[in-house]
Amino acid sequence: LCVRLERTGDEPLDRRFYILMVVQDLFGAVALVRRWGRDERERSQQTVTSFLSLDQALEQLERHKAICLKRGYHLVAVERGRVDPRTLC
Repeated sequence: LCVRLERTGDEPLDRRFYILMVVQDLFGAVALVRRWGRDERERSQQTVTSFLSLDQALEQLERHKAICLKRGYHLVAVERGRVDPRTLC
């Protein structure tokens, strides 16, 4: 599952993105990947948090999505299924 949120503004520096991805590694562990910043290629930041279950990861994804929406981000894309991290939604 991949969720992309964006915040736009009058100035180019006001533009921001926030990406939330629930991923599973080869060993079956589930993680929430959060990536944010102004420029996706150069100055973005990323954090990965592991969870014991898919439900816990999805719960945290929804929590972070709600926080972003309160901060003025708007939902751009939601994709389910196989997500290529290089395309980021």
